[in-house]
Amino acid sequence: MNTIRKTSRTHRCAICGKVYYGFGHVAEPVAPGRCCDACHAQHVMPRRIRLVQPAEQDEACQNQRGPLSHI
Repeated sequence: MNTIRKTSRTHRCAICGKVYYGFGHVAEPVAPGRCCDACHAQHVMPRRIRLVQPAEQDEACQNQRGPLSHI
């Protein structure tokens, strides 16, 4: 019978405060420390995507103007 063993070390999520097992995830930019899988998916990843999107949109706009658009 295969069973999943949880690590003996427990951690507390820096975002929701619940106890989780395993390594967890870096909770930046939402909170300092580490977080559980659920908070990583619901809070951290969407925030990271929002932080990157404006830069990508600016770059796309610059590329659409073309190299001679300043003339």
